[in-house]
Amino acid sequence: AELGRPEDAARIGERAEACRAEVAAVRTLPSLLAEAADAENRKDHAAAIATYGRALELYPLAEERCRIYQRRGEAELAGALERAATRDYGPVSAALMDCARAVELHSELATGFFREVGEVELIHQFTPDEGVLDGIADALVEAHPDEAASHFVRGVFRMSFVELHRSGRLPERRAARNDPAESIRVARMSLERAVELAPDHVVALVLLGYMAQLAGQPGQAQAHYDQALRLDPDHPFTHFYVASWHAARGELDPTLRHLEAVFRIPPEAPDRQERIRGVLSRIDAMPAFDPVRRAEAFVAMLKEKSGAGDR
Repeated sequence: AELGRPEDAARIGERAEACRAEVAAVRTLPSLLAEAADAENRKDHAAAIATYGRALELYPLAEERCRIYQRRGEAELAGALERAATRDYGPVSAALMDCARAVELHSELATGFFREVGEVELIHQFTPDEGVLDGIADALVEAHPDEAASHFVRGVFRMSFVELHRSGRLPERRAARNDPAESIRVARMSLERAVELAPDHVVALVLLGYMAQLAGQPGQAQAHYDQALRLDPDHPFTHFYVASWHAARGELDPTLRHLEAVFRIPPEAPDRQERIRGVLSRIDAMPAFDPVRRAEAFVAMLKEKSGAGDR
């Protein structure tokens, strides 16, 4: 303006104002997460989902993105539980993908993911469209063929069919539609693809080891377990399945050693008792531990840990 160029000055002024508006519109990550948490507390799942999505859009490389995926997945599933009776299953798919993405980024979130899968199974029991949810995992792979998360979801779903069938807890009408051998084949194929896309996917490697264990292929099982331990030597999830591997072979000492690693939960952990009870329940339900179940040292360990879980 001082140089006698008012049009240029006006244009620059407009651009400066636009830039100030853009800066003001950009939210910090902590403020977005606080807003999303507030929406969750109000049970406004749609607002929480949208805000978590905005956080991922603005901060795609943030270290917290695994937690953001997890929280968005939990909000999506909460909405899905409310809308299951309306036959709208989209939120279920979105929830599974987000929780699987979180596990891929941070294997410690595996427990939360399997809890989500359990809740989806609960939806399946009460949905008016029997059998619809069985196809969700296949649809996710078709929609996201190059994401490890979709293949991981399908592998876990197929594995859950195998586990339920082996324990006799799979409803007869579903058992008729799911051949265990085919479920094992699809589970392994899907988990292998997940590892191809995400070579450091510890949880997928562990489940591949377990599938090989069920298929009577000890060499492959051990190779997968060893790779998972190399990637994360302290992961309780890995140690649990390695313990089941040794137990199935009647090897008591390594079983106890790996279970000790599973139970190594900090005393200050707020969910310590719940986690201990969860491990004990899983051991009780898993046939792989049968060969050592009556061993004196094994019984003594479970008794000790049971007491810790009650405190």
